[in-house]
Amino acid sequence: MAHETILIVEDDPKALELMTDLLTQEKYRILTAQDGPQALKLAKEAHPDLILMDVQLPGLNGLAVARQLKEDPATALIPIVAVTAMTLDRTEAEAMVRDCVGYIPKPVSPRSLIGLVPAFLQAGKRRQGG
Repeated sequence: MAHETILIVEDDPKALELMTDLLTQEKYRILTAQDGPQALKLAKEAHPDLILMDVQLPGLNGLAVARQLKEDPATALIPIVAVTAMTLDRTEAEAMVRDCVGYIPKPVSPRSLIGLVPAFLQAGKRRQGG
């Protein structure tokens, strides 16, 4: 059985490597992007099963990327999980709730990441009616 594809959007090379290594060991197919424009391009081309989106990205932040993906019918049903160490203000929190199926706090706990990803994938399948 083929495993799901996860797009990890993270500008911190160490965090990106950690998440990629952990999820590759779990047999997920991993795509990576280090900024918003690259994430938008990959999401539209590859249609991943899940996106793990760093909120604090250079230039176009993760919440803005999530908004654009949700506004595009081709990518609107891809579940997005915010990954952040920051405390969100009310506007940011509302945007996250509107556009993301959940969030993972930083620093990312390996056990937590491995435990949460299947649940987020399942939530995405329910949203898509599958």
